[in-house]
Amino acid sequence: MRNLVFVALSFATLLAGCDTFEPGADWREGIESAEDCVARLKKAEQASLIRDTDVWVPYYTYDITKLDPKRTQELIKIPEGEDEDATSGIMVVSGGDSQEARDEFADRPATKAGMILFADDPSLYKVRGEPTLYRDALRQGCEAQESGMRLVSWGAARESALVDGELPKSDITSADLRRLKETLN
Repeated sequence: MRNLVFVALSFATLLAGCDTFEPGADWREGIESAEDCVARLKKAEQASLIRDTDVWVPYYTYDITKLDPKRTQELIKIPEGEDEDATSGIMVVSGGDSQEARDEFADRPATKAGMILFADDPSLYKVRGEPTLYRDALRQGCEAQESGMRLVSWGAARESALVDGELPKSDITSADLRRLKETLN
């Protein structure tokens, strides 16, 4: 687990840094600068890894609820050699248990092609970033934001920890983490 760092932020923590917005305004609308994004998420960075010289493979989860619908369609990249009609990167939840779908989405390792969860607010987009130094990973995710798109969580794995070129999958599920949090509260 030492090779896998997951930085998960609760929406309450995210919103705490958003008090500069107009009352009643949706913090996800419009454009957020990379500097503002880094400042909002910096407190969750692992300070001990800032000087690390290993190469890390980051992954990012964005709230895309306010993203232009045409741009949302363009987010999913069809991997080379796959049928263009493939929907492997898209999860649609139009009813039923959206928490179960969110857990499944959270538990899937990010891919270069990306994946989208269309569900109750928020809709999410998860994608693997380019290999970089740990200290540069958060900025990379923030710079990829677009109008109506907000980085809500990110993580990284050392490149040496990849399994067959893919991000490792944790043995602990999102549902397990939620139950643990509920037990501790």
